[in-house]
Amino acid sequence: MEPLFPGMDPYLEAPGVWPGFHDAFLFCVREALQPVLPDRYYAELRQREEVGLADYGANHVVFPDVAVKQQDRGSRGGAGAASGVATVPEHIVIASQEPLIVNFVEIRESAAGGRLVAVIELVSPSNKVAGDDREAFERKQAEIFSSDAHWIEIDLLRSGTRLGGNPRVALHCRARGHDYVVVVSRSEKRTPQLDLEVYGFTVHDPLPAVAIPLRPPDPDVRLELGQAFRRAYETGPYRKILRYDLPADPALSREDAAWARELLRARGIEGSG
Repeated sequence: MEPLFPGMDPYLEAPGVWPGFHDAFLFCVREALQPVLPDRYYAELRQREEVGLADYGANHVVFPDVAVKQQDRGSRGGAGAASGVATVPEHIVIASQEPLIVNFVEIRESAAGGRLVAVIELVSPSNKVAGDDREAFERKQAEIFSSDAHWIEIDLLRSGTRLGGNPRVALHCRARGHDYVVVVSRSEKRTPQLDLEVYGFTVHDPLPAVAIPLRPPDPDVRLELGQAFRRAYETGPYRKILRYDLPADPALSREDAAWARELLRARGIEGSG
């Protein structure tokens, strides 16, 4: 089924949906890159571990699930209960936490021992809040920035603190009203000053085509993010599992929610925006 929104579908940002979409989208990014890369390059999926903790407003989300169970307050009794002191202990059972496996895309040279050319990251929720995953993400980013490899960072999440390689990216996006952003850091444009290419867009806009740098003298290749998104959406279960009858999570602004309701209604779906 074809996507309902002109670009990024904000309902895909829902905590229970995002991890599966994250991997499906990157698979389609790799798929879109292979035919446009010159023969001396290839794109492949790589993996790393994350804790996967993220804070979505009032909801604390954990990937994977951590079961927390608390004994019913009704089990308290006697004088201790009347005085506000529990005479029967409350039990909190926390399931053992397995790391979340997160995918990213690398472009490498076919020869030269598979030399790394570029890294393409799709930001996860836990990368955008303080914690181990953000610190690990920023360390990896710093390693790439100090190398001769290019860095492409795709952020399709409205919540959390922007990364982008520099705090000014967040300020730029806020000033321009961008909901989403793609940041490209070319290896040759980091000194004497950092020159970042920023593709900003909103929930109203189609996903951009991004120029992906390779090794000189090879020209950039064009990554059609809209094509990758459409492929991921159409081959996934999203029209079956997304609750378009409820507000998006995280919530849209009042204006965007009203626009989303009208867009969904025009497609025969009664949504809350």
